[in-house]
Amino acid sequence: KVAEKYNAKKILDLAELYPEAMRTWDKYRKNIFLNLAVHQLKIPDYVEKKAVLNADGILVVCEEMKTRLINQFSIDENKICLVQNTPSLSQWKNFTRGSDQAKPFRFGYHGILCEDRELEIILKGFDLAAEKNHAITLTLAGGGESEEKLKNLRQTLKNKDRIILSGRYKPDDLPKLYSECDFGIVSLKVNEFTNHTLANKFFDYACLGKPFIFSDAKPLVSVMKKMKSGISFQGGNIESA
Repeated sequence: KVAEKYNAKKILDLAELYPEAMRTWDKYRKNIFLNLAVHQLKIPDYVEKKAVLNADGILVVCEEMKTRLINQFSIDENKICLVQNTPSLSQWKNFTRGSDQAKPFRFGYHGILCEDRELEIILKGFDLAAEKNHAITLTLAGGGESEEKLKNLRQTLKNKDRIILSGRYKPDDLPKLYSECDFGIVSLKVNEFTNHTLANKFFDYACLGKPFIFSDAKPLVSVMKKMKSGISFQGGNIESA
């Protein structure tokens, strides 16, 4: 309404498929009223549709989202601009490319701990791999609605002593956290939400020369054909992870 009042252009930043993202979170399932609004009445879908149709321009982060908008809402492709993350090396002060030891090889996840990440799969997959390779460790840095669940799962694993859940961190801590790992993890659960977005960590790890593993969501696989800095695993498959 403000934009229309001043005859300004309306630009929509659609970095994610937000209605589907909300349906992956615990709080929108467990709360009866939020469940009704998001899962049954699908109010976020209505909000997205109205925003998309009223926008003069739309920013997206992957080709899959652009294709969806064209097919689902008949949006003119000239209104859609693809913008991916391009982190600058200058923002990473005191960063080291490898960890401070040749061994153990450190795998690190940095981000929110929630249901739309394959973190249970990562923990179980690491436990299997740790049986064969005694030189690897895993750190999950971050907090979120799944933190307690993951801590409880960790306690059931054979190699729990080589798994660290370090808790929440500040943005300023990221260079240190990145420096302390040899391999990053981008573990988005494969669904309609993750098939229409790209994680910032995907570009952070590549920018810093950190190889990483990632789930085989369509945009991740597509971009990696060009970037070639990571190895995919089959989403939901413990042995693959």
